[in-house]
Formats: sequence, structure tokens, C-alpha cells
Amino acid sequence: MEAVKRPQLPKVQRKKRQKLDDSLNEKQKNRVRRSNNRKAAQNLRNRKKNYEETLVNRADELREENLELEGRVRELATFQEDLRNKIRIISSVVEKVQQMEQQQQQQ
Repeated sequence: MEAVKRPQLPKVQRKKRQKLDDSLNEKQKNRVRRSNNRKAAQNLRNRKKNYEETLVNRADELREENLELEGRVRELATFQEDLRNKIRIISSVVEKVQQMEQQQQQQ
């Protein structure tokens, strides 16, 4: 069984911060910062959405596997009960044979 891991969003290659061009005025710098921030936020939303989809898919797969395993458990329980019945029958036959042998020895 797999070890339970704390969920984490997939890692993305991080860009190093670069100093904005000195030739830009403050308004242009703010526009660039805002644009970069939007891109980063959209990237995070996309990663989160993809991660949630993989979790949903994994949960669906595990549900299916669980149903299959529950079916197998029922099969094995039936098989076990059948074996127990056969053991009881064999035990009773063995007891009868032993009783017959004892009766023959006493005669």
C-alpha cells in the first residue's frame, strides 16, 4: 500500500526575479508588474485546477478498485463458508469411521 502523502501542487520552473528596465517610468513598471502578477495568478489557478482534476480521477479509480475488492471479498467469504461446510462433513465422516473402528476393536 502506498504511503499517504500530503497533497501538493505540481512544481513549475520558477523564474528568477529580474529588475525592471530602468528606462520604464513608474506607470509602465506598474503595468508590467500587474501583467506578471496576472500571469502568475492564472498559472496558479490552472495548476490548481489540473491538480484537482487528477485528484478526482484518482478518487474515481480508487472507488472502482474498492468495488472490485468488495466483490472479491464476497466471493472469498462464500468460498470460506463452503470450505467450512466441507470440513464439517469430513470431520463427521472421520468421527464415524473412528467410532466404527472402536466398535470393531471392542468386539
